[in-house]
Amino acid sequence: ANSYLYLLAKTSFELEKYKDTIGLLLPLLQKDFPKNLSAHSYLLVANSYRKGFKNHNLYCTYAEKALDQDSSMKNADLVHLALFNSYLRLFSQSNDALTLEKAADHLFTAQNLGIAIKEENKEWLTDYYYQEVKEANQKFKNNPKQIDIKIQTAGDRTLALLQNFSSNDPLKMEGIQLKLANTYGFEGRHRTKVKILKELFKEYDTQPEKPWKHQKEAKFELGEAYEQLEMNEKAFIVFESIARDSTSFQSPIPAKSALQSARLAYKLLDKNFLKEVTPELTPILTQLKTLYLQKTLSNEPIHLEATLDYIDIQASLLDGIEKEKKIEFLIQKAIAHFFSEEDILSKEYQQARFDSPEKEKIFLAYIDLFDLEAIVAAAKICLLDSKKDEANNLIISSIELLEELKLTCPNYYYLERLKKLEDKIKIISISLDY
Repeated sequence: ANSYLYLLAKTSFELEKYKDTIGLLLPLLQKDFPKNLSAHSYLLVANSYRKGFKNHNLYCTYAEKALDQDSSMKNADLVHLALFNSYLRLFSQSNDALTLEKAADHLFTAQNLGIAIKEENKEWLTDYYYQEVKEANQKFKNNPKQIDIKIQTAGDRTLALLQNFSSNDPLKMEGIQLKLANTYGFEGRHRTKVKILKELFKEYDTQPEKPWKHQKEAKFELGEAYEQLEMNEKAFIVFESIARDSTSFQSPIPAKSALQSARLAYKLLDKNFLKEVTPELTPILTQLKTLYLQKTLSNEPIHLEATLDYIDIQASLLDGIEKEKKIEFLIQKAIAHFFSEEDILSKEYQQARFDSPEKEKIFLAYIDLFDLEAIVAAAKICLLDSKKDEANNLIISSIELLEELKLTCPNYYYLERLKKLEDKIKIISISLDY
């Protein structure tokens, strides 16, 4: 009887009587329906909803059930491809990240099952997984233990897609090679990243007439790989050359390169007995000050971090209460600068805050960090001035703010500064007890 009803439903489907197909099969599927028929029945119901009612939501629901019943069913590759298209339609209506994830998963599975997919879909799939791994790398860069199985899967899929990607267009392959190098970098395979980037630079050298699009980005990534390998001199040369060749630091790569080259130059500097601005220190401070002045919200937190690095270096030349006064003065001056609307760059910066919620969030988090730096410096000044009650009140405020900032910590640099401030707060607190 079940087989007869299934054949009747299949005939109804072929006659485009989709409502009849659904009416015949759904009651049966809710009972103990034979497993050898259930997968095909679910698929008939799914296709009826899609073809008869353009209901992609119910198509996905029942097509998924069909695959759950028999993942190796005939034409499974076509089912996965159809699910990709339906989930993509649903995503365009809902903008739901999980829906997009399902679309990518089905397209990847369809390709793995051997179906030929359009090059534009292959590019979309590659970029989807690459962006997912890239974002995870930025978030967990210094705490890889937080990377879960989902991200590891995305990384494996990214590598598989990039390694097997082929095109006769060298400009398209330039982007693919850069992504491949970066993906190896995300996985901590920095020597492989360097090797791929060097091969890319050979292409640049042998075909300089081509309108390459990613030369500056590839150069920056080479510097990043060298730095990860602790080849700091090589990294500095790369970053410095990008910064030197840039007319301003208002674009992301020149800004990041300027900050990294300044940091590496300071790291490589012999700081023993360094108590004044030397000829070696001057260009470092100048570069950080230029980043401070050329603030651009879309680049943040680069300009904010450059400001903090500049203050650190200036303060390192002093001791005792003068050091703390310098920190407090420069922090307050920096806060005023980042809220200023006195010039065109400042007005653009403030306007961009209203247009960029994510960058606004980063901006406010760093301003709170600036406030904490100033409060802790003020507490140390009061302690050294023997104003213990004032110092104690400031320390209580700093502890409250510190705990708040731990909850909104946006990156590793921020976290490290919080740790240093926490240590400083503990030392001041201990001193106040004596």
